[in-house]
Formats: sequence, structure tokens, C-alpha cells
Amino acid sequence: MSFVQKTVLLFIGVHFLSSAVILLVFDLNAVNHFINDFSWLHFFQDLYGTVTFYTACLGVFFFFIGAVIPLKKT
Repeated sequence: MSFVQKTVLLFIGVHFLSSAVILLVFDLNAVNHFINDFSWLHFFQDLYGTVTFYTACLGVFFFFIGAVIPLKKT
């Protein structure tokens, strides 16, 4: 894999991860904060299977592929 291909994959991964963070903020903003029994564990369990979760998974996948696959020897 060339340097340009690695860079493109890393940029795609970072883009998806940053989009997932923005979606996570919107999901957290939708939670009723005036209740006393707010749980981070319950919040993250509710995120499983949502667009935010799959966007973060795509970001981690592309970032991991771009970071792990070695450069082509020239």
C-alpha cells in the first residue's frame, strides 16, 4: 500500500470518527438530563445498533486498516 493510499484511509477513518462524535453529542443532548437515574452504561447500551455506532465502527475500521497495513517496499 502506498503512502497516499494509507493517508486517504486514515483521513476517511478520522472523518467517520469525527462524524460519530458529533452524532454522539446529539444523542447525549436528546437524553432527559433532569432525571436522577442517568447511567452512562444504559446510554451506551442504547447506542448499539444506531447510526452513531455504525459510523464509529466504520471510522475505527478505516483508521485501523490505514494504520496497520505496511507501506509497499519500493
